Amino acid sequence: MTLPPPTNQRQAYDWKAIGEAVDMIKVLPIADPVAYWETMPRAISEITDDVEPSKIMLVVSPYSIEGIGDVTQPIGYLQAMVLAAEAAVREPANPDDIKPGVTVKLVAKNLDQAEGASPLRWDEDAAAVRFDLGGTERRRIVIENSFSVGFKLEIVQAYRLGGFAVSDASAQSDVANIWPVIGEFMRSATVSLRRPNEASLLPAWQAQNGGDFGAGAGTSATWVAPKEGPHNIVLVVSDGERRFGRVIAVDVKKGQQASPSPLVTFAPPPTATPPPTPGATVTPTPKPTLPVQLGVRADGDDGNTDATNDEKTGPGSKITYYVIIDNDTNLKVTVASLIDNVHPNITCPTQGGRPDVIGTVLDEDDGDGGDVRNVDPNGPDAVLCTYEATAPSDSGAQVVNVVTVTVQSADGQTGVDVDDNTKVTVTGP
Repeated sequence: MTLPPPTNQRQAYDWKAIGEAVDMIKVLPIADPVAYWETMPRAISEITDDVEPSKIMLVVSPYSIEGIGDVTQPIGYLQAMVLAAEAAVREPANPDDIKPGVTVKLVAKNLDQAEGASPLRWDEDAAAVRFDLGGTERRRIVIENSFSVGFKLEIVQAYRLGGFAVSDASAQSDVANIWPVIGEFMRSATVSLRRPNEASLLPAWQAQNGGDFGAGAGTSATWVAPKEGPHNIVLVVSDGERRFGRVIAVDVKKGQQASPSPLVTFAPPPTATPPPTPGATVTPTPKPTLPVQLGVRADGDDGNTDATNDEKTGPGSKITYYVIIDNDTNLKVTVASLIDNVHPNITCPTQGGRPDVIGTVLDEDDGDGGDVRNVDPNGPDAVLCTYEATAPSDSGAQVVNVVTVTVQSADGQTGVDVDDNTKVTVTGP
């Protein structure tokens, strides 16, 4: 049986009678993140006074939340991060004045306080990462990720509940990767309460074609245009776990209006049945449409320099991952994110010298046949980047990575590919 929690305004159920009649009761969450912590601990305490805790399961929603006033609704994880990464040019006011040597002021328009917004930060009341958009509506966005889910799982631990259930979070859902913290809890029946490092929530700016940044981190920056022509500036944001980049195109000297990349609109993902927020109407998130190929191989200290999908390495040694991303569409695309489920917050410098592959623009497909094994990583439609990680210290341990790339075209279409074929086995003493 699945029921909403008791609140100050609602106590419609005889919990003792229900507990005696059923084997398990799933308790739905409160949708609003702040109201959740004002209500759920007390509600679970009241229920456990009447029902054996082992018969109670806490339902955990993996969806981020958008709120305006007292109204809340689900918002996709990627959709929320795309909003956070929206940038704009504020000075010079006249785009015709953007010329080589001129200082250009850039802002993260949905994070900068001068825009009426507030930056990405840890909200103690919501126990989650949050930011607020400017404007008259003051939309608040609360990010659901492994940090916030960990605090909710602590309720299961504290009240010795019978378990928990995750509301619909299929592979097609636009939600964060919460499975590592869930896996930790299932293995040990305990959860580590973690908050993101404040420095990891600070936005960063990158210029693909050069130019000097007066400040390379923060919700605003100044950039000196180096030469005439189109330039791509990348705003990189993070929720403390994953990094996402979004491009703003600035035309130097030609006088065209700086045009940010279009907002990717993700429909709100489906909720559990019955939904945590009664009355809300949601539709499925659209699936990515652009073909893109991802290939990942690893190289350990096994004595040869070949990177493979089945690699051997010593305990605590360095593992180098080689990543190839190939555009198989007839549109130019920008690398929006690169995620490794084992190693969070990866930075993957490119072979061409870029400090991070996020923000790299790939040309239209050059006809390599759609097979990443045939790809020229130096070609205009592909890129090679590498990142490093430390192997486990236990001999016999295996590391199996699931790496996901997301690309985005100028008209807002997205493409996603996943590589889960790389395994590293620790050998030796």
